[in-house]
Amino acid sequence: MEAQYDQCTEAIFDVSLKMEAKEKAFSTAESDVGSLSRRLLLLEEEVEKSEERLARAITSLCHESRRADTAVRKRQQLENSNTANEEQSDALESQLKEARYVPTFVNTIQNFPM
Repeated sequence: MEAQYDQCTEAIFDVSLKMEAKEKAFSTAESDVGSLSRRLLLLEEEVEKSEERLARAITSLCHESRRADTAVRKRQQLENSNTANEEQSDALESQLKEARYVPTFVNTIQNFPM
């Protein structure tokens, strides 16, 4: 009987050691879960902030793209207007040359003896 008591005591001692080891492992695992949960929350906040920054950057880029498109259209309009003005200027210069030539031609004809 005493031998059985010793065996039971020894078995209880071994089980107690194993239980303490398991409790330590559980405590460590629980601590790891807690720290990983906190890290997950921080990462989720960081992702949210990054998404907000990305949204602002995309909005800004869209606005600047529209401004650039408007500037390109305005430049094209100015180039077209400039070309039309140059053509009109060339036409007026031609008319001016003709207008100067006509009085000289008329004077020559008038002074021509008949």
